[in-house]
Amino acid sequence: MLARTSPRFLRSAWETLTTALDRDQFFESAARRFLPYLVLNPGVRYGPERGPQRGDMVPELLLPAPGDLETMVGFLALDPKDVVTAEQAALEACARMLPWGVPPVRQVAWLTYDESMPARGFASVFDWPASSAISRSPEVGAQVQKAVSDAVYRAHGGYVPQDPPRTRRDVGARRRIGLVAERVARLARGWVLWGELSETEARVPAPTLDSSRAYSGQVTGVRFGALPDALDAALVVWRLGLALLDVRGESAVIGIPRGFRPLTANSWSAVWTAQIHRRGSGWI
Repeated sequence: MLARTSPRFLRSAWETLTTALDRDQFFESAARRFLPYLVLNPGVRYGPERGPQRGDMVPELLLPAPGDLETMVGFLALDPKDVVTAEQAALEACARMLPWGVPPVRQVAWLTYDESMPARGFASVFDWPASSAISRSPEVGAQVQKAVSDAVYRAHGGYVPQDPPRTRRDVGARRRIGLVAERVARLARGWVLWGELSETEARVPAPTLDSSRAYSGQVTGVRFGALPDALDAALVVWRLGLALLDVRGESAVIGIPRGFRPLTANSWSAVWTAQIHRRGSGWI
């Protein structure tokens, strides 16, 4: 009996399931790939003077079919229309990020992600326009951010934790959906402010050191209204219940939330640890 993590088993399962679901042609796309986890080239230093570059993706990690059973099940459970909408929106959002120094993106890479990942654990390129807008009007939009965050918590778990957390229930809620609630809320706040700033003469400020990665500065001093709104397209993906996590190499990375128990291990951390052991380091 083949192990459920063997390449032969996974390829057979992929072909069987896509055929059984009548999606074999739909899901064969040169512009669609799969990742085992978020990756960075370990030899690259990131900072305010350097954003992601085309060569930062570890090429062998990009797979034509899901490399684990969890991602396969999560992906095939999606509505095909949502897949198309999410991919189109992700590519459009990345195209609108070109002035910020993001390399041209030609494909979408899918993976299963942990929605409890701390929102402050890494900085996405899509945080750059949001942070720029918020820094211009830091006192504006806080209510929007809280309202969106609370709505996401209610939708995912029905409970809004206190800030700072005071009980184990607060901590548990934040651990379960911290990335979703805080990331979506911040992007939504930035999107609202971007729209307002676009109607004025306000200009993009210089990058700061508030994250491990910052935009190249090509847009510093440019009017908000003269730049395309990348947040509008990015939020389309999040509204579908998916996550536009970041850009890696020439790929926009879309995350599928883990909405079920893992199939090949006792815990999700064990699934991802096994992936890293099989394919090498680079997870952030």
